[in-house]
Amino acid sequence: MIAALLQRLRRFGARDTLTYTLGRFQVVRRVRKWMRRLSAQQPRAAAPASVRAFDPDAALASLSADSVFEGLALEPAVLESLLAAVRSSEPRIADGGGGGPATPPLLRERSASGSPVLITRYLSPEIDRSCAQIANDPALIKVVVGFLGAFPRDIEIRLQESLVADASVDYRESRSQTVMFHYDVHGFDFLYAFFYLTDCDAASGAHEMIAGSHKGKTLRQLLGTARQTDAEIYSHFGRSRARVIEGKSGSGFFEDTSCFHRALAPVERPRLALQIRYSS
Repeated sequence: MIAALLQRLRRFGARDTLTYTLGRFQVVRRVRKWMRRLSAQQPRAAAPASVRAFDPDAALASLSADSVFEGLALEPAVLESLLAAVRSSEPRIADGGGGGPATPPLLRERSASGSPVLITRYLSPEIDRSCAQIANDPALIKVVVGFLGAFPRDIEIRLQESLVADASVDYRESRSQTVMFHYDVHGFDFLYAFFYLTDCDAASGAHEMIAGSHKGKTLRQLLGTARQTDAEIYSHFGRSRARVIEGKSGSGFFEDTSCFHRALAPVERPRLALQIRYSS
């Protein structure tokens, strides 16, 4: 742990290292959230609604108890508009391959060579506009403010596809496909919203998480690596708390990703998903 922190200190600096270290502890996050709620919040202009109506209070209660709330769904017109923008966009390699075009010949070549492309990302002005509208949906923002204690300072958006590939766990992890259980540390306060843009199940890269594991980590889990084996996770939390989140195109969920979670590797069909990270 000490060696990893020193390496991070040299690479990212003192401020990032401090938040990365202290942000692992829920008590630190709670105190900072309370302090932020004492400060004035600046109102924002409301964006058009992109998400079907849901109960923000129920979402906050579910996040507090289980680390997750699964009751989100994009409005059909918003979903179709976003998918149309994706269909007219060229995918880019996003798993450490330099960000170049993910053309079919290149994908076949990489697969045949034993170094398949795992993740591609979609970028275009139309996609950016659609995703920004979704991220600023009034109901989503209400939950985010309630969770963070203030309006988010940063909103990071990624629209990417996880591809079917013959690859080992080590290969996937080395190329940013997080198929091992882990928890995130993005500073002190952060919350994710995910939306599946294709039908998604365990065979097509569904998200798996351990309900309520934003609390109750061992000291070793807090001070050591954030990545854990299946055996370590199931031994401490129990298999009954593992939840595979499946859904139709347009379905979504909030998650406090300080819980243990992972992406299942697609084995039958690719997964197209929108990922939004709100942080303070």
